[in-house]
Amino acid sequence: MEYFTYPLFAFMFMAALFTISNLSSELKRSNKLLEKIANHIGAINPPVSALEDEEFNLYISKQEKIKAIKRYRELTGEGLREAKDYVDSLFK
Repeated sequence: MEYFTYPLFAFMFMAALFTISNLSSELKRSNKLLEKIANHIGAINPPVSALEDEEFNLYISKQEKIKAIKRYRELTGEGLREAKDYVDSLFK
């Protein structure tokens, strides 16, 4: 019985990974399409410059890096790495 159980679990695991991968790809395609449609009809606001935001500038002046990174991500939609690199560049 054990000889059939392990391959069955391995097969189910691989099938689940394949399904998740396909869903992830489909979600990315859908998001790109929605972004194109939104840009076409003008539904997306241009990104706000972080340096124009009072709250962001307050965090920078108080040397609160983590809060500044969070605020930068909220304003721009950038990823964690990009936000951290940007905030770090302001502290140099």
